[in-house]
Amino acid sequence: MLNTLNKYSFFNESSPARQQQIQSAAVPVHIATDSEVFTRDRICDHVLLIGSGQMRVFTLSPEGREITLYHVFRGDTCPINIMSVILQRPAQACARSVSRITAASLPADYFRYWITEDKSIRDFAFTAMADRLTDVIDLVEHVTFCTLEQRLAAFLCCQVDGVNGAASPVLSITHDQIASELGSAREVISRLLRDIERRGGVSLGRGHIQINDINLLKNIHNYSSH
Repeated sequence: MLNTLNKYSFFNESSPARQQQIQSAAVPVHIATDSEVFTRDRICDHVLLIGSGQMRVFTLSPEGREITLYHVFRGDTCPINIMSVILQRPAQACARSVSRITAASLPADYFRYWITEDKSIRDFAFTAMADRLTDVIDLVEHVTFCTLEQRLAAFLCCQVDGVNGAASPVLSITHDQIASELGSAREVISRLLRDIERRGGVSLGRGHIQINDINLLKNIHNYSSH
């Protein structure tokens, strides 16, 4: 538990007495891969602090199509989760685990009290909300002003940044997963990927994509071919 809490600045900056209160109230949580963390239209009863793993926060269209708003990694938290706890209102998005998560769960009543009493916790919550607001604004700009091909290329480039060293990195990801990230249909993503493959940018396999020409992807992102 302490290993998780130590990843958060507000805990490290709190007084010894407050740290003890937080440790006493925190509940260890283990969430399996691809499990619901919270869902839209339900009030969150805790703030989740991730010690390891990753979760994806997304929203749904009326037709059930997903689009990712942002990912939450260890040492981060989710402002939608925090706002639901502070305001005692239903969450405005959903979250699922991308990988197995170990976390500390802070009960809502405690967190609401601490945020009024402790500047470090208050600053942590407001900073988290401000940072994620910037992410969502960037997403809106990309959806509004970029073609889907540009957004796909940008997404692949971002994924490559997380792969170490290989000259032709291989991404373990499906067309369905990309479609959920970008808020599109699998068939549309598959068509765009095949077009990029014909131009030599990628090689497509079952459950993976090999990146052959990162510069082509960057050029697509910056200068749409359509």
